[in-house]
Amino acid sequence: MSTGDSGMPQLDFATYPSQLFWLVITFSALYYVMARHIVPRIHTVLENRQQRIEYDLDRAASLKVEAEDARTNYETALAEARGQAQTMLTDVAEAIRITSDEKHKELEEILTEVEQYKAKHITVTGGEPLAQAQSHELMTELCDRGYQVSLETGGAMDISKVDKRVYIVLDIKTPASNEEPNNTYANLEFIKPTDCFKFVICDEADYQWSKKFVADSDL
Repeated sequence: MSTGDSGMPQLDFATYPSQLFWLVITFSALYYVMARHIVPRIHTVLENRQQRIEYDLDRAASLKVEAEDARTNYETALAEARGQAQTMLTDVAEAIRITSDEKHKELEEILTEVEQYKAKHITVTGGEPLAQAQSHELMTELCDRGYQVSLETGGAMDISKVDKRVYIVLDIKTPASNEEPNNTYANLEFIKPTDCFKFVICDEADYQWSKKFVADSDL
């Protein structure tokens, strides 16, 4: 350092005015940039963010209300459906009870009429008696009352549930009747030694077919 050097310029009091000038200029420029550009942008970002947060909160509250309404509507609809189902079940049960009472009354009327004839042997025939739902109940009730009961059935309906006390006459349809495919051959398993078969033979071929059927079935 030379003899005339006064040291660091920032420590030289002679340079203070110029330093203060440029310091004021620099801070003024910085303030201007901050006030006019930086701060407004920050404010805009914060404001947008706040608006977004408020929107999301409002949307969440709206969705919560919609969810609660949907849940309320679902529970209301479910309660109504349960009520309707219970009403339907009650109505169906009542209809079944009435139908059962009516059928029981019909059955009692038949039994009362049968008693008037003082018969000992009752034949249940048709049409096809097993096509009637109450035929099983009727035959069982007749057996319980001491009647000798026989059933004439066309061979197409299942006889497995017929009361074992009933004497069965099982019709076997022959080929010439054109009803042979309707025979329910599984019925042979439920035929008792006291039961019998009936063949309506139309021609010689039916006769031979019937003989072969008896032999093949070991009847």
